[in-house]
Amino acid sequence: DDVDILMIIHPKMLHDATKVAIDQYALAGGRIVAFIDPYSDVEVIPSMPFMQNQQEPKSPSEFEQQLAAWGVSIDPTQLAGDPDAARRVTTSQNPESTPQPYLPWLQLQAKHLNQDDVVSNSLNTLFMATAGAIERLPDSEVNIEPLVETGPTGGLVSVDLIQFAPDPKEILNQFQPTGRKILAARLTGKIGSAFTEGLPEGVQWDGELLTESNDGQILLVADTDLLHD
Repeated sequence: DDVDILMIIHPKMLHDATKVAIDQYALAGGRIVAFIDPYSDVEVIPSMPFMQNQQEPKSPSEFEQQLAAWGVSIDPTQLAGDPDAARRVTTSQNPESTPQPYLPWLQLQAKHLNQDDVVSNSLNTLFMATAGAIERLPDSEVNIEPLVETGPTGGLVSVDLIQFAPDPKEILNQFQPTGRKILAARLTGKIGSAFTEGLPEGVQWDGELLTESNDGQILLVADTDLLHD
């Protein structure tokens, strides 16, 4: 009752009781800002024991079940790319080469931002790195208002292509544009519960357990790196 806005950033290994609390807070009409990322550029992963020159691969946010209850998904294996908005880079392997567009690093302009929403209409430029794509699930009834999108030349880039030593030229060669990708959106209206079949073992909830609501108020961003910029 004392929470005005709940902010969720790159959640991983949440306790079941925390998952239920988030679920019920959303269903009760609580306002949520969630940053859910398939790949965080700025996340620091410690080196593997006894193998100091190697690192564990980065892992995505763990929030798929709750997103599904809200009627959307962010594929943890795919990133949004757009050659028309991509920043140009050189690599440490070829520092003298011609800069290439690095598709997962997006420099977004006013044309990519919703000019009718107070969250995005005051922005002129927004940098998003290795962001995911928000997709509507079949049979979803939630209202999705895009706030940030790629251009019409947008598409998806596999996380596997950037995990360790990304090659911008190879990523561009494999890229297939499929249309605009939603990078941030406002979700309102009808949402469901991630626990319609009952609570996880060992979790108790005082009061009525809500299973659906018409009062969803969620701002969903498929990136966390923009918080570091």
